Amino acid sequence: MVLLWPCGDKADAAVLQYQNKKLAQQLDAQQHKLHDLKAKMKELLGRKASYEDFSVTLNRIFGSGIR
Repeated sequence: MVLLWPCGDKADAAVLQYQNKKLAQQLDAQQHKLHDLKAKMKELLGRKASYEDFSVTLNRIFGSGIR
């Protein structure tokens, strides 16, 4: 969102500082969300590996019992 209007250099600088502050806040929020999503993904991948190990174990048990 651009809020520039011709009111002099000081006003333009103030608007740019405000926009910069807002963009920095947005970036910070996005970085926190990204960090949280990466942590959740790591957790889910760990759970997936655990389920895969369990599945392999079950296949070994039932596979050896059928033969």
